[in-house]
Order: sequence, then structure tokens, then C-alpha cells
Amino acid sequence: MLMAVSDHTLWTNILRFKMDNPPGKYDFSIRLAAENHWTTHFTEQAILEYKKFMYLAATSNEMVSPSPIVDVVWHQHLIFTNSYTALCSILGKNIQHIPSTHNELEFEKFKVAKEHTQIAYEQNFGIQPKAIWHYASMFDSLALNKAATHIRSLIIIGFVVFTVLIYPAYVLLKPLYTQCNNPYFLLVLVLLSFFCLWVLEIYNEKKGKALLQNIDTSSFIFNLSPAELIYLKYQNIQEVIQSTVGEMIHEQMIVIKDKVVFENNDSIKVKNKTQRQVRQELKALKSAYYPLFLKKLTSLNIFINTATTIDALNKYILKSKKFHQTFKVNFIVLMLLFLFGFIRLCMGINLDKPILWILIYNIVLIVVIYLYLKRLTLFFTKKVLPEYYRQDILSSQNLKNNWGYMYFISGLVAMPVAFGSIVKYNQNAQNQNSSSCGSSCGSSCGSSCGSSCGSSCGGCGGGGD
Repeated sequence: MLMAVSDHTLWTNILRFKMDNPPGKYDFSIRLAAENHWTTHFTEQAILEYKKFMYLAATSNEMVSPSPIVDVVWHQHLIFTNSYTALCSILGKNIQHIPSTHNELEFEKFKVAKEHTQIAYEQNFGIQPKAIWHYASMFDSLALNKAATHIRSLIIIGFVVFTVLIYPAYVLLKPLYTQCNNPYFLLVLVLLSFFCLWVLEIYNEKKGKALLQNIDTSSFIFNLSPAELIYLKYQNIQEVIQSTVGEMIHEQMIVIKDKVVFENNDSIKVKNKTQRQVRQELKALKSAYYPLFLKKLTSLNIFINTATTIDALNKYILKSKKFHQTFKVNFIVLMLLFLFGFIRLCMGINLDKPILWILIYNIVLIVVIYLYLKRLTLFFTKKVLPEYYRQDILSSQNLKNNWGYMYFISGLVAMPVAFGSIVKYNQNAQNQNSSSCGSSCGSSCGSSCGSSCGSSCGGCGGGGD
């Protein structure tokens, strides 16, 4: 980006100003991302645009107005009093936050301020990034209208309609069903079930890709970090932690001693704040048995943010009108399929016919429908989006020097052999503990097992004193 800032010295000093000073487990940027469910890159971009805004506030003789997203950063920075005072000292002005009261008399003032801000921005920094300046929130760039009803309401309505249709369906299908004998009827029903699931899979993938294509190219969704992609793929925060620890072992920042005990190697510098926090946790422990170390790291906000942000993205999509339409089609098709089998079961009971196999079919189908619809709620974030990154974004890049992307693509294969063995050992141990807990719950009283197992302003102006 070409910049033509009028005061290069001031801008350089603002750019060098560290918002995370001192760095910590819940410093400025981590808190900003946590409270707003922002991705790593979006948080960095929002902070950069905030710095640009403060430069404009310091150098402009007229009132300037932030975007809603920049205003969120500003609001939080005001809470960090010492940091804000230090920045104002660099600016040479005490930049005052002037919230809008939504008074009609102020409307024109803030409108002029917004127009002036855009002109001043373009003169100094070029075109304003749409993701930060044109949208009220990070998720607005997805261009998804919110559905009028909740998914739960659709399901309840669906079951009511299903109940109402039982009798008319029984009357309509009885003449046909009496002509169809087993095992041919059951075979046709099973084949029809597989066919419907296959068609729905194609339909869902097509709808997922269409949703992705309609998203603004400036959206945060096209600039996810390796950690966020790993969580997308595995839906497990431990995988994100393992990718970080694996890279640190590969770079010899952490050394493995006594098979599953880790120690720091302070002679190798860390590359980013995530690695710095992992090192600090390991320093506090001096040396760490990996399962305990992993448990300790899962409490760090820098990892928790990754999970909560992607979970928030998925919830936002689930509440959209487009997803509701897709879910509705899937639900209707699957419930009609179940209706065919259920009517056959009712007819068998009424006519005193053998019903064992049709009963088994209906039970299996209920389980399949439940699992399939549950999977559908993660279809975009766990399948469509990761696949898009693999095929369209990462396929043309050299991933050899990017550990996180390699882990996203290859999983455990990308890890150092020694660490990969430790991870597998730990996973097996967790599975064994889970199964032993389950068996003990089944063989002992439930109580015994239970105890042993287991805000933004309408507009703001920046001025100077």
C-alpha cells in the first residue's frame, strides 16, 4: 500500500507504539479479540486502522469520526489508561472521545466529520479497507441475513407436521404397500435412503460453496490464521495447542527429555506471542509431563480465543436465513424418508405382520437422521471452508516454512516423530480413561461414577486539546 503521510516521523512513532505493553496472558489485543470474537488477523488489522485514525485525529484541524470497529478499539484503549496516555503523549494531543447522543442536531456534525475522515484517510493512507471502515462488525462482511426463526422452531414445526401427515399418508400408501412384499420393499427403502443422503450431500456442498462465493472478498473469512484453520478442521483446541508445541520442538525451542517430559531451550528465541506464552508456562513448571502441560495450556486465553471465535462464526452462520433454507430442505427430505418407513411399520402392526426388520430400519434411520443433521450444523465450518483453503488458497503457496499450515493439511504427519509418538500415546491414554470411566459408570452406582469421572457508540469524534 502506498502511503503519503504528511508527518512521517509521527506516523513511524505511532506505528511502533506497542498496544500490548507489557505483554501478558490477557493483554490488550488478546482481550480485544476475546470480547469481540475477532480473528487474529482482524484484530491486528483493527488495531492498525485505529492507529491510523489516531494519526488523523492528531494532524487534522477538523473533527474526525471512527468506524464502529475502530470505535470498539478506541473504547477499550481508553480503559487501558496508562497506555492511552502514553499514545496521546506521542501524538502531542489529548485526543478526546466524543460519543454521539443520536441527537438530530448532531447528525450533520458527525456526517461532516465522517466525510472529512474519509478524505483525510485517502490523502494519507489510500483507500479505506472495507472490512474495517464499511461494516459495523466483523461478521457483517459475510452478508448473511438473520433468519426469522430458530432452528429449534423449525424442528418442532416439522414434528407437528409429521404427526398430522401420519394418517393421510397411511391411507394413501396402504394400497401401494399391500402390493409390495418383503424383502424387496425393505431393499428398495434402504437404496432410497442411500440415494437421498447422496443427493443431500451434493446439495449441501453446492449451497456451502454458493454461500462462500457471495461473501465480500475483503471479509475476515479469507484471512484465517493456521490455528483458526486447525480448529475449523478438528473442532478441538488440543489440536491447535499440539501444532504450536510441535513447531517449538521442531525449532528446538522446547526439548523432550525422558520420553514425555518437556524443558525450555532459552538459547532459541520465540517467534510470536503464542510461543512466548507457551514458554512462560513451561518456565513456571521448570519441566513438564506432557499431559499435564497440555491441560495447563488449554486454560490460556490465546488458545481459548481461537475456539470461541470459530464457534461464534459457526453460530452466526446457523442463525442465517441461507442456512435455515438448507436445513429445511434436509429436514423435509429426511422426515419424508422416515415417514415411508414409519407407515410401513404401522401397517405391519395393524395387519399383524412380521415387523422386526422394518423396526430395525426405522431405529437406524432415526439415529442416521440425528447424526446427519448434527453434522450439517458444522458442514460449512468443518468441511466447506477448510476444503476451500486447501484447494483455492493454500494449494498455490509454499507451505514448507509454515508449520501451522502444514499441520492443517497433514496433521500428525507434519510433527517431529518423537512428539508425534507422545501425542498418540496421550490420545490413547485419554481414550482408555474415557472407556474405563464409562464401564465403571455402568457397573457401579451413578453417583459414585459421577464423583470420580469426569457495544459501540452511534458515532464518535476525535479532536484535540
